[in-house]
Amino acid sequence: MEKEIVNHQASSILQRKRLIKNIEDLNDKRYKLVEAYYAGAIAIDILKGEQERLVNEIGLAEDQLKAIDGKSDNVQELLELAIKLAGNCHKAYMKAKDDNRRLMNQSFFTKILVGNGKLKEVHYTDLFSEIFSGSSLNKSDLVGVGGFEPPASRSRTVRSTRLSHTPTPADILA
Repeated sequence: MEKEIVNHQASSILQRKRLIKNIEDLNDKRYKLVEAYYAGAIAIDILKGEQERLVNEIGLAEDQLKAIDGKSDNVQELLELAIKLAGNCHKAYMKAKDDNRRLMNQSFFTKILVGNGKLKEVHYTDLFSEIFSGSSLNKSDLVGVGGFEPPASRSRTVRSTRLSHTPTPADILA
């Protein structure tokens, strides 16, 4: 997923550069046409027709530029929204009724295999399969969950009563 976003951004940058260059070239042609008219090299009707064509091409290129910028903004907004929703997912799941929890589970998983009270295998939906099983996800480099090691006490007589271990997927599903 990360690779796709980077490729999309690189493609957008290249398209932007190409369109900006195209707009600059078209504007140069407009000025050259005016110079040719002043020099008496072309007639007024040809100047008007060519100027109109160039203005239309510039308008199309500017519209394409706006579309590229809009898509980039949309990708960024969607990514931020997905991250925000993922951060609230557990809270929403815990508040949801059983039928809604089932729907939430079905949006993430196609199959969960459990045996002897332990999680054996998880099959994600297409979207989440890419996110959770993708080669771009380097699970070994992720920062551990807060609470893995108890925080320092505020005094010698007070100890942590919070989570002091990292939950496994089986703990979360249970």
